[in-house]
Amino acid sequence: MPHRPALAALTLAGLLVLTLPAFAQPNTAACKRELAVTQTRMKQSLSLVGAAREMSQKERCSAYFRAQEMVTEIRGGIERCEPDASHASALRDVDEVDSELGKTVNRLCPPSPGMIRINAIFIKRIGASELPRGIAAVHGCETLPRTIFVNEPFENGRIMLAGCKGNETASAQDSAARNAAPKALADEQVAVYLALDSTGRGARRLTLPILLADGREATTDLLPSQGASPQSRDRLAGNWAPAQDGVCRIHAEWKIAAGKPTLVLWQELADCSKPGPPAFKTILDRR
Repeated sequence: MPHRPALAALTLAGLLVLTLPAFAQPNTAACKRELAVTQTRMKQSLSLVGAAREMSQKERCSAYFRAQEMVTEIRGGIERCEPDASHASALRDVDEVDSELGKTVNRLCPPSPGMIRINAIFIKRIGASELPRGIAAVHGCETLPRTIFVNEPFENGRIMLAGCKGNETASAQDSAARNAAPKALADEQVAVYLALDSTGRGARRLTLPILLADGREATTDLLPSQGASPQSRDRLAGNWAPAQDGVCRIHAEWKIAAGKPTLVLWQELADCSKPGPPAFKTILDRR
């Protein structure tokens, strides 16, 4: 009778076969070459996953880790070269494979004692001239000499957070309209974009719903950069000091589906000076 790792590997291999068919060829030589490389990586990842069932524990985990790297490489090729008509569905398929492979790794290759495994978000500081060309074409705000930039896999492509210079002379009206304290507005901000690939192709700036101090809903296309980050392939979070009295911190989360953000969580913290875990009060929860 096959042991559990073999069954996990075979299940994952089957998922790869079912969800990663041969892709349509865009009408560029560069993308034909790119997708040819992607096909090779698919076969290599399948071979690794299939062979893992015969390996020792250490070898098996190394094979799974390399397969994860290949799935990341495969996703990049699909981002760049999959035709627009099937771009979203192809990325959903490869993200499903990535998720299943991650579950297999977590189950069969736990971290060493005393260690934990995290999903890291990579934050850079770059000059405005270093922004991906698709973002540079639509990023209209003034930036610092070195601005914050995040470029992560996300629903249907990438999510990108690009820095904007804060407003040190924001008025009380500005503060109220964004429910953000003057200090939060003076610090660096980020605009949030969805794009098809890492070059920023098809970049579109998001407008995010927020709650005002009186509970009414409003919108903003900027977030304080500190505390703004993607949480998963369809979630974005923000944390900042609000304009309202009696609240020192806001935690907000948005779910983004089909390119549209929906506010799904709004929490408020009354006292930031208390030691220990923050005791947020939940104002809205649509998760």
